Amino acid sequence: MAIDSDLLRKRVERLEGLPTLPSVASKLISMTQSLKTSATEVGELISKDQALTTRVLKLVNSAYYGFPKQITTVNHAVVILGFSRVKNIVLAASVFGIKSGKGPQRFDAVAFWRHCLGTAVCARTLSKELHRGEQEEAFVCGLLHDIGKVVLAQVSPGEYDQALELAEQKSCLIRDAEMEVFGLDHAEVGSWLVERWKLPPGVQTAIQRHHSPRDTRKDRDTAFVVHLADIFARGLQVGSGGDPGIPLIDDAVVRDLGINSDHFPVLIPKMVEDLKRSAEFFDMIEG
Repeated sequence: MAIDSDLLRKRVERLEGLPTLPSVASKLISMTQSLKTSATEVGELISKDQALTTRVLKLVNSAYYGFPKQITTVNHAVVILGFSRVKNIVLAASVFGIKSGKGPQRFDAVAFWRHCLGTAVCARTLSKELHRGEQEEAFVCGLLHDIGKVVLAQVSPGEYDQALELAEQKSCLIRDAEMEVFGLDHAEVGSWLVERWKLPPGVQTAIQRHHSPRDTRKDRDTAFVVHLADIFARGLQVGSGGDPGIPLIDDAVVRDLGINSDHFPVLIPKMVEDLKRSAEFFDMIEG
């Protein structure tokens, strides 16, 4: 019997240990939404956290960005990369530390975050190549698209173990197993969390609709891109989404984006190359 969704939401909202963004990431999101914020202010905020500063500089100087000269200060990184990219790096460095508490026995946090990062990289590549949505927002949405799984695993670890076991036994998608156990899926729960984190409405929409993009009314481009990125990341076997299945691409996405099978031999190598260049990001997941 599925858990009552209203009751589950109340449990989520009451949970003191609900995943929270570290203070630096939370403040950075607020700061970068203001036109009055300077690069110096952003650099000073990040520099207050030495461990975060080290991770940010490592990622800035990674092959993913490919700068010919080493960037040695956060202020320089902000000037060179801009607010959006630095915000993404800080978010990535922050959310990889979010665990599911004791969590279900079957929940593999490392494989989960590898899938999320793979989706983020693919989403940014697709956004760029298809000229749809904003590349940096696509990265964030890809990174957080499955965050609802962490919430479900923390709020109801026993039931989430059941969902993972059900997905394995029935060879079905984890989303379908979640619907059977909880009466809703991780996409819906994830949208609750990012709303609580005060992330932009477009991010909330992409997370909520990445499995049902045809139902999207606003911010369709990013939702469509993340839908595709999730499927490509699964197909390329980057991490694990909680089941071995690969969802079908929504016909509405294919029609709206104007893509067909001829595009895949071009898009897939570009995503593979960007995934290879993201090695430092993936290393960060491992600790």
